[in-house]
Amino acid sequence: MGGMTSLGLALKHSDRFNKLVCCAARADMPPPAIEAWDQRMAVVENKGTEGVVQGSLERWFSDDFRNDVSNNYILEKAGNMIKSTSTNGYIGSCNAIKGLDYLRELGKIKKDFLFISGENDVGAPALAMEEMHHLTVNSKYVCIPGVAHVFNLEKPDDTNKILSGFLN
Repeated sequence: MGGMTSLGLALKHSDRFNKLVCCAARADMPPPAIEAWDQRMAVVENKGTEGVVQGSLERWFSDDFRNDVSNNYILEKAGNMIKSTSTNGYIGSCNAIKGLDYLRELGKIKKDFLFISGENDVGAPALAMEEMHHLTVNSKYVCIPGVAHVFNLEKPDDTNKILSGFLN
């Protein structure tokens, strides 16, 4: 939701920022993505947020990261965060995401903008983020290899270096 929020802020309140960053997000919701959110909402309505933990972790983190036992603590914390989300909060967020449609407006953004994607992110695919970059004036794009959606936890040093290089 953070990356989508940065897009909204860039479009509605760009005068408040010098530079903006969008990580692991989409600017639109094509029908297959909407269907996926509908399926997740149905699971949450039946089983609570615990019902989407496993699938979320599989989408959020690469296979290599999830299979490395030294990352179990991070995976457990992420799972607990999902479980602690209220059913109403989860469903409300899903509905907000499903209505997202910023893609055709990206050309209006004039501030320096950085798009960062994870190579293996299925929810916010690298190609979709690269397209967003091409539609946004004054933007840069970086794809972090070997990671999925929550790349700041998979490769924090790489993420911080990219962010620092852009923001400084």
